[in-house]
Amino acid sequence: MEKKSLFFLLIIVIFLSFLFYLIAVEIQYKKKGIAILHGADPMYYFSYVRSILIDGDLNLKNEYEYFKIKEPLSPTGLPVNKYPIGFPLLILPFFALTHLVIIFLNFLGFKIPPTGYSLPYQLSFCFGSIFYGYLGLFISYKILKKFFTPLISFLAVIFFLFASNLVYYFLKGPYYSHLTAFFMASAFIFLWLTTEEKANDLFKFFLFGIAGGLLVMIRLQDVVFFTLPFLSFLFTKKRKLLNISLFLLGAFLVFTIQMIVWKIIFGSYLVYSYGNEKFIYWSSPKIFQVLFATRHGLILFHPIILFSLIGLFLLEKEKIFLGLSFFILFLFQLYLISSWHCWWFGYSFGHRGFLSCAPIFIFGLASFLNYFQKRSLLKFVSLFLILLVIGNSVMMLAYLTEIIPPDDYFRWHNFLKELPKIPKLVLRNLFHY
Repeated sequence: MEKKSLFFLLIIVIFLSFLFYLIAVEIQYKKKGIAILHGADPMYYFSYVRSILIDGDLNLKNEYEYFKIKEPLSPTGLPVNKYPIGFPLLILPFFALTHLVIIFLNFLGFKIPPTGYSLPYQLSFCFGSIFYGYLGLFISYKILKKFFTPLISFLAVIFFLFASNLVYYFLKGPYYSHLTAFFMASAFIFLWLTTEEKANDLFKFFLFGIAGGLLVMIRLQDVVFFTLPFLSFLFTKKRKLLNISLFLLGAFLVFTIQMIVWKIIFGSYLVYSYGNEKFIYWSSPKIFQVLFATRHGLILFHPIILFSLIGLFLLEKEKIFLGLSFFILFLFQLYLISSWHCWWFGYSFGHRGFLSCAPIFIFGLASFLNYFQKRSLLKFVSLFLILLVIGNSVMMLAYLTEIIPPDDYFRWHNFLKELPKIPKLVLRNLFHY
């Protein structure tokens, strides 16, 4: 496939996703009239961004009043925010640019309230997340090109995007932290591979650590990604103590931002901010449910991930360490999520807890495609993956129309019975507010 064709196809995909999102925003804004942010998580993240830029502090009282959020006060007298600061910090430049544009437009005579709450601010919050999501896709593609042909790399990215829940968080839920986590995980893996190639470049290790600190500061559970540099340190000859020390230094320096936020809000540099939400299944992790339950089961909702995991074991001999490292990381993430009290992660299309692992799944899918290309079976496998894309689209529409409950199990009998109603329900949502 020529580079020009790939480029134009990518532009079309980007354009359509933005168009779809604007339509969804129009519907939602007419329904709600106040906010386009759905769910608790986005409102807490948005509150951080607005308070930092508009108020210049971390007192979220007025933001919580706007979103009708009730939280207890911490020992410092500030309302509690359990969520980490990484996602809001990455969105801050987009929010600030929007604020400056609004001030300039008001100077020209427009009347747009520069309060930080209006639709342009909320859109900047979402579009910033979408921007990072596309960067994540681009970096994932660059990672794949180190090991596979451009065609295999492109197909792996596109098939995974549209056959997994990644597409949902582009089109319907960019206000969650998952697209930025996907971007940062992609950057982290890219830098890890770079340090593998250039073990004597000390600055790269420090930069790698900075990426690691940001990754953890977006979603704390992604500390499991530190598995990769430590596996390299333990099992490859290229690693030196100085290298891993520089990595940890970079990660710590960035993470001090989170510690300062905790100090301001909670009065302590180290805090478990999630209160009574705990890992209660350490001794009996809900692994089978996380993978196969009709309540957001990872593989049940998105079987393409099964083929991605198989692909990690179809690599050539010189890449076995890479595949095993990725699989071990996945197992750690699986165990961590399966031990969490809310192992299904609440409102979620598929299992959103694994979206940080998307670069790993994309890599495994590329290996899977590459294996069958060498056996002249790529066309047949591609046709099968197209069926998975279609199936994922049907599941997503069923979720959006609540044929699949957003936070509960579903029964296959009821699901199949209700499927014919999807077109009618979609049209009703589009044209009847």
